[in-house]
Amino acid sequence: MPADNKINQMHAENETWLRTLDYFFQENYYLKNRLAQIAKMKIDATWLPHLEAFQNKFIDKDTVLSIIKKEIIQQDHSLKSWENNRIPNDTLMLTQSNLRTDMQKIEHEFNNLKFEFNKYLMNVLQ
Repeated sequence: MPADNKINQMHAENETWLRTLDYFFQENYYLKNRLAQIAKMKIDATWLPHLEAFQNKFIDKDTVLSIIKKEIIQQDHSLKSWENNRIPNDTLMLTQSNLRTDMQKIEHEFNNLKFEFNKYLMNVLQ
């Protein structure tokens, strides 16, 4: 694959990841709102530690999502600065590969958290 095609592919991949992260931010916002709705209900006091743990996980996810978003934007800026050369250097290729691995991990972890939260609610709500 010619170098400019690789650069274009990396840009496209970054755009996809940014859209995915935007979706995760929206989902995380929804999950935090759902948690707040549940907390306002008359609930069993034994639920509070679990709800607090989920709240902390949602807040942590916001932080992780923000960090990876910043890294992807930085990578895309770096790619644009290298476009004139038409040769992606080893650092750019390694960074892209690392971002790909990070995104796979984030997607997996976020989906697991979402399912874990929903499963917990299904088990405790009557």
